[in-house]
Amino acid sequence: MATVSLGATPTRSTQLARRIRLLVAPTITYNVIEAIAVVMKEGREAWRGDNCCAAPTGGIAETTGQEQDGCGCAPGCACCAPATEEGDAR
Repeated sequence: MATVSLGATPTRSTQLARRIRLLVAPTITYNVIEAIAVVMKEGREAWRGDNCCAAPTGGIAETTGQEQDGCGCAPGCACCAPATEEGDAR
């Protein structure tokens, strides 16, 4: 009677492990690079002050006598403006 092996041979197992590494390594690299790019973009926008809808810090900010919009920014801020015809989704 012939014996049937259910597992992969050592050579086949090595080939599969190599193929998995070749697929996983670029995927992880891409994800890390993408995360760094997002952090740099968001940091640059925060540094410039482009994102006026930052989460308010409760009780720390002084009142300047100026009314605030619903987002906590100054009246007429860009983030509360209606979307433009070009498709700006602000």
